[in-house]
Amino acid sequence: MDIAKQITSAHYNPGINRYNVKCGASLDEWETSGWITSVDPYGWFQWYCRFYLGRRSSDDERQISRWKGICSESGRFRNNLIGKIYSAGKKYDDASVSPVIR
Repeated sequence: MDIAKQITSAHYNPGINRYNVKCGASLDEWETSGWITSVDPYGWFQWYCRFYLGRRSSDDERQISRWKGICSESGRFRNNLIGKIYSAGKKYDDASVSPVIR
């Protein structure tokens, strides 16, 4: 299947992500919230790929700050997941613990 059709479908397909769960917001929500800009119209993943390849843009500071707020040592989703894993008495790689957060 064409990758563009997978990521732009009008119908949500949870089977596309690794954990087979519905997660995230709609494209409309992303656009109205200001999370998607004209610099990288496909969002964070497009920004990250371009940043990794060496491109620098006016959006770098905002995107790096967002990542730190979510995934860094003090990031809210990272620490939320660690707490859930600990409470469940599971190992870090047990995908049954909070697949939506993962």
